[in-house]
Amino acid sequence: MAAGNKVMEALRLAEKLLPADIRDRVNDKLISLKGYVPNVGVLGKTGAGKSSLCNALFGTDVCKISDVEACTRQPQKVLLANKNKYGVALTDMPGVGESLERDREYEALYEKTLPEFDVILWALKADDRAYSVDLEFYKKIVKPHIEAGKAIIFVLTQADKIEPFREWNTADGLPGKTQLTNINAKIKGISDLFQVPKTKVHAISAAEGYGLVELVETVLLAAPKGAALSLGRAIGSNDESLLSNKSKETIKKDVLAEVVTAASAGALLGANVIGPIGALVGAFLGAIFGWAAA
Repeated sequence: MAAGNKVMEALRLAEKLLPADIRDRVNDKLISLKGYVPNVGVLGKTGAGKSSLCNALFGTDVCKISDVEACTRQPQKVLLANKNKYGVALTDMPGVGESLERDREYEALYEKTLPEFDVILWALKADDRAYSVDLEFYKKIVKPHIEAGKAIIFVLTQADKIEPFREWNTADGLPGKTQLTNINAKIKGISDLFQVPKTKVHAISAAEGYGLVELVETVLLAAPKGAALSLGRAIGSNDESLLSNKSKETIKKDVLAEVVTAASAGALLGANVIGPIGALVGAFLGAIFGWAAA
């Protein structure tokens, strides 16, 4: 059945089985979720691959890339939206570590901007051996926001360059056995250094497409309530293969939970109401993403 037909069928079911006040609250919440624009902040040391990370997740060349100079000196905010005007605001922050003078300038900039982000991605080069600049900046400026509940995920970029880099399987885009062991050791090291769970540290290679699916899963899980839909839509519009079944399930659960909460208005909903709501949410997601959503 076509996605549009699924929506019409679910709407007819909702019309028959849902009281008018609940139906109105459901529709209002779906419109609200559809229009929500989450803000993702991408942080890290200059040259850490922040722009490449942005491009891999959200689309080709959404952020300028340069192998020669530090090219992001002001926040680069890109609104990714489709014709219905919903998507994600992606903010590529200036890279720290270029100079002491610039770092002092960036401290004030970061302090001002961090509260705006729904999710923070902190990029670290996987083959770096020194993270003192990152750690100092993180402890001084970013950590207080994390302790206050802001979601952060550390991304080890260019994982294919971790030794022994010649082990990398270019045909399958996967690390060799020893290389994978070293990647996992690096993840543990970053987890210990920044005192975050290992589940919040991901190794990727944007060039090889490695680790991106798992990173997206974590981003969607870490997102605040009501943000998974727009984040998933922005990522899926770039590359649908980045949305695993786990990611799709996260989106479904998030949307359904938000809609049920809005529909209940503090009251307990019965199964006769939950069923039509679930069908309507499933059809809504199916129409947006083109995949079955129960």
